[in-house]
Amino acid sequence: MDYVSNDAHALKTLGYEDLHGLKEKFIGIRGKGLNRIALYNEDMKKSLKEMHRVLKPGKYAVIVIGNATYQGREVRSVQFIIDYAEKIGLKLVKNIDKIIFGLYNVMQKENILIFKKERTNA
Repeated sequence: MDYVSNDAHALKTLGYEDLHGLKEKFIGIRGKGLNRIALYNEDMKKSLKEMHRVLKPGKYAVIVIGNATYQGREVRSVQFIIDYAEKIGLKLVKNIDKIIFGLYNVMQKENILIFKKERTNA
């Protein structure tokens, strides 16, 4: 679904005039081919860093994400997120597999990742 086109009237009412520019800020939209995957990963790193920055120690962040397929090959987004989040201090406390029923030729499974910001020893 193209959210920007679908909700263009509401976005313009809210003051967004450059709708194409707005689309380019969405995670997973920018770029083509393998470059799109690299840009997506960079966007997710920024998102995770911001989650870590604003989250209080001992509190939780939940991310719902699934692996994608590009040119018949699986893009392991779930493992990428887990690895990077743990690298910056968000400990994975639970990974819940969630099956998506009724969707064809798209993601069939997603993961609910629950991270906890580690307490600092100060």
